[in-house]
Amino acid sequence: MKKTMPHRTCYDILSVPPNASGAVIRAAWRSQVMRLHPDHRPEDRIRSEAQLREINQAYAVLKDPARRAAYDLTLRAKPAISLAPVKRTKAPAPRWKKTALTLREIFWPLAPVEASHGR
Repeated sequence: MKKTMPHRTCYDILSVPPNASGAVIRAAWRSQVMRLHPDHRPEDRIRSEAQLREINQAYAVLKDPARRAAYDLTLRAKPAISLAPVKRTKAPAPRWKKTALTLREIFWPLAPVEASHGR
């Protein structure tokens, strides 16, 4: 079974609150870039580059006010996931079954009469 990571927002990646100012976002970005720069961590260069790419993408969204406003709208538009079980209801009987019962009830009394005429 493959484990899935929960979706991280740009705010989570930069470790800032959603109402943070541009200066706070820039300071958080700079501190994480300095900490995770591949030149500072040569033993783990590949992972550092991947983390740095993710941080730069998050900062690119949050530093531009128009992109940030659009991103915030998408965060609010996502529906909350409910872990409650879905209540299942029994499906109604198909109409043809009801019709077949009605036709049987209508034509059943005629069957013995037709049989007696044939003799």
